[in-house]
Amino acid sequence: MRKKPIRGWIRGAGRVLGLAAVFLLMVWGWAFHESREAYQEGETHFREKRYVKAITFFDRSIHWYAPFSPYVDRSAERLWEIGRIAERNGDLILSRIAVTALMSGFRAAGGLFSPGEEWIGRCEERVEGLLRLDAARKGLDPDRIHVEKAVPPPSPLWTLILEIGLLGWV
Repeated sequence: MRKKPIRGWIRGAGRVLGLAAVFLLMVWGWAFHESREAYQEGETHFREKRYVKAITFFDRSIHWYAPFSPYVDRSAERLWEIGRIAERNGDLILSRIAVTALMSGFRAAGGLFSPGEEWIGRCEERVEGLLRLDAARKGLDPDRIHVEKAVPPPSPLWTLILEIGLLGWV
């Protein structure tokens, strides 16, 4: 008796979907692991008050964004905290670096959806506040400071098309 062609097609499609699921799980696991490693390194530098190195590793942890990873949120909180510590110490440049790293990390992690939108909004307000404070310290008019707000997130449709094209290419 001959096999029905539809069964062979379904079996093949199931294998392809299974392999795709395994591939996505492996990519997620890799991103999760790298985010954790970067966060732990950042924590080491944070405890030793080496804030510039800590910023580097917390930023790297956010760039390794993986959905449901607690290390991304912890890194964001640490970057915000470094910004506050630097501001209290009068180092507005370091504070702005920390806040900008936090904002750019989430912007870079965007794809089909945009993670960290609430952080990006808080960071934009904070950067503007820091620039106004810096202008006031220099004797300039802080009301003349204007910071452009976030670039709109990428279109989900075009992002999906690009990612399908990438997977097809791979």
